[in-house]
Amino acid sequence: MTRFTLFLLAFFVLGSGALAASDKVTVHNGETWYAHFQQKGKKLKFLDATKAKDPNAQLVISLSPKDKDGTATLKLESALGDDLVYRATMWSNVLKRHGALTVYPIVGGKMGTVQVPPLVDELVLFDFRFEPATLIEKEKDEP
Repeated sequence: MTRFTLFLLAFFVLGSGALAASDKVTVHNGETWYAHFQQKGKKLKFLDATKAKDPNAQLVISLSPKDKDGTATLKLESALGDDLVYRATMWSNVLKRHGALTVYPIVGGKMGTVQVPPLVDELVLFDFRFEPATLIEKEKDEP
């Protein structure tokens, strides 16, 4: 292979992974992340997240250490003015499986929590957006 071909291969393999991970936060037990967003009206764009304590963070994401039963608590503290929804997946190293984690909207300026089942080692949070009205309407439509 030529150097140019190797460069392109490295760019697509490494570059696409970096781009895909840029709008996600991966959190492990005992970790806290401080996230920043850009808000334009009702649109929300994830900018970055850091483990360095940041009093200006718009969203503080923490996953407690596992308790004696092996469960943990995901805690999200929002400084955003609007209600926030997001999606999350969970991963178990023991089971070598992943799945969706049931999450709930976070009221603007408040805190939300989610119980994480035993054997979960990692959570990935993504698709942060302002759309709680959509979720509320779906609940109203169900019998």
